[in-house]
Amino acid sequence: MPQSYAYQPPACRTYQRHSAACSRPPCTVRTPYAHQTWAPPIVPPIVPWHPRWPELGGLGALEELNLAANKISVIPDAAFAGLSSLKVLSINDNRLVRLGSLKPLKLLEELRLYNNNLEEMPDIGMMPRLTVLELNKNLIAAIPSGYFANTPAIEKLILSANLLAVVPASLASCAS
Repeated sequence: MPQSYAYQPPACRTYQRHSAACSRPPCTVRTPYAHQTWAPPIVPPIVPWHPRWPELGGLGALEELNLAANKISVIPDAAFAGLSSLKVLSINDNRLVRLGSLKPLKLLEELRLYNNNLEEMPDIGMMPRLTVLELNKNLIAAIPSGYFANTPAIEKLILSANLLAVVPASLASCAS
């Protein structure tokens, strides 16, 4: 037989806000959390983080950019326009669903986009120096047929934990 419990209002708490020499009585406070030793934290509403991408364009000499382990969901096309010297880009462990064009990053050597929500391969254009491409743990279902023809120097490619059924024949054109 199920037991029933009667509601009991929270007890009052007595706080000594005055000094011991004070003759005033202690203050009594009634709160819904008076029976607990802690109060729930005030949690701000969840607001997606949108960095100010135009400021990245002013970092033309930057060689490595690590935006890993944030809550980034969208990066616009213009975000990478001024990063012509970038060699290493890590945007792994975010919530990416859309990534802007990476075509301006001609000197890129390492690209880490694992553990996101990407459904398509990133738009990379021609990247002759790219040696590391990590796209594991995304939602990628297909790779365009000539995709790897643009990345002839690939030495490390990780595509595990996606939705792929086949890989394109252009993968054979990469360095061994």
